[in-house]
Amino acid sequence: MSTRLIILPEDPEAHVIDFDDQFGTWWKEEPIDPHTGQPSNFGRDEWMTSQASYRYMRRGEHEWKRYLAISHAGGVEMGLGSHEAVYRLNRNTGVEVNVFRLLTIVGRVATVLEYFRAVIERYELSGPWEVTLALVGTENSLLGDFASGYSRPEDQFEDELRRCGERHLLIRREFEVWPGDQGEARAVAYRIADQVEGAWGYALRRYLITQGDNIGEFDAANYHWR
Repeated sequence: MSTRLIILPEDPEAHVIDFDDQFGTWWKEEPIDPHTGQPSNFGRDEWMTSQASYRYMRRGEHEWKRYLAISHAGGVEMGLGSHEAVYRLNRNTGVEVNVFRLLTIVGRVATVLEYFRAVIERYELSGPWEVTLALVGTENSLLGDFASGYSRPEDQFEDELRRCGERHLLIRREFEVWPGDQGEARAVAYRIADQVEGAWGYALRRYLITQGDNIGEFDAANYHWR
């Protein structure tokens, strides 16, 4: 997995959610993506451990493209595989570089943050909570997958590009009270995204549209559940 989002409750060892038939019926429902208004697509395959239940989408025989998990303790985890949050780019130097997908990461994070609000309401959970976003292998990588109006790494000269100088990214937030509505959850996702973008030396919010009729909005038209 190249990207992981983990929401931890105050007591990660607690047992507040039973994986019974009612849970199984509810768990099969896809979270609604707040940017598209449509169901997400974390996959139909299921896996269970002593601690958590997983839903995932395969990529090939042995690799997960993405997954969503919920624990008995009331925590939630999302993982994005190396082909989900990253693509490879050949800069005509004979060496391919990793490009992290900004729109994809922001959209998936916003979806899970909003989904966790439904988990809290269903199981009457209380805080505090810790949110951690991890991006693996960012050193010397590029940032791409931008909203309309911004140049892609493919279209820029080498001296225009900024590479990430950090080996990995780890971003943490703590919440005594969870964001109360969809707008607040999106705002949290955007603040996290701003810190991600800052790791590449930018503060441009390149997940927001800069031209046309929807300036300042998330570019849902170029954001997909592939």
